[in-house]
Amino acid sequence: MALITEGDFNIYEIPEGQTAPPSSPDLSISLALSDGTSVTVFDKKTTALGLLTSMRLRNQWLLQLSDDIMAISVSGTKLLLLESSLTNQKLISSFLPLYLHGQTRFAHRNLSQLATMYDALAQSGHCWKTATSVQTNAHLFEANALLIDWFYPTSVMDDATPIRYDFTA
Repeated sequence: MALITEGDFNIYEIPEGQTAPPSSPDLSISLALSDGTSVTVFDKKTTALGLLTSMRLRNQWLLQLSDDIMAISVSGTKLLLLESSLTNQKLISSFLPLYLHGQTRFAHRNLSQLATMYDALAQSGHCWKTATSVQTNAHLFEANALLIDWFYPTSVMDDATPIRYDFTA
């Protein structure tokens, strides 16, 4: 059973230039945890997009979904799922995720520094074993994280064409 189901969040926004529904709307979304287990977080991709919309409308940037999983809204455009590990908690307490001109970056809360996900996690204490950069969910697997946007499962940190929503409504 999924932590969040379609009954919880069933209304989502459509990015400019796209038509509903997104590709693979019924795809369930699971997050691998460091203990080797996997948790089904969303029953459908559209449920994840609905949570992202709801967080934007409520001016929320972080939501603790369970003791093990947190959801972070990256400028209302992407949803970052993280295991609630000490390293990931330090990441969120040290950096604010931003989506700028199609690039997902992390602004340090005390320094005037923008970092990539790879560098922000490294500065937060994550010891990378195989990845040398973070661009896709395959790279995020090592950090027990997952990036979700309109194009999931092919979500990337830096989009060639920025994802834009009409947030004036």
